Amino acid sequence: MKVKNLFFVALLFFTVPQISFSQDKQTRAMKKQEKLKKEQQKNQSKALKEAEERHQAIQQEETRKRMKKSQKEANRVNKGKHPKPWYERMFQPSQKMKKKKKAKKT
Repeated sequence: MKVKNLFFVALLFFTVPQISFSQDKQTRAMKKQEKLKKEQQKNQSKALKEAEERHQAIQQEETRKRMKKSQKEANRVNKGKHPKPWYERMFQPSQKMKKKKKAKKT
């Protein structure tokens, strides 16, 4: 009986390290894949940024200014803010005032 128990315990000790080694190999492979994936994403984003810069350089100055302005407005809207800041809206004539001025002219 003691021999069977001893044999079982010895068998258990020999199999446990093999299981842990096989898991270690899998995690290494997964880490390697993740590293490659991150590197590919980094290269892809870098290429996209270079393409955007090249596109900007081709445009005329007025076009670049319009693009920059519209990009700022788009970023503000995406953040949930109004496209124009409060100080621009405050000193801009309202639609009602514009209609009144047009009505007086005619």
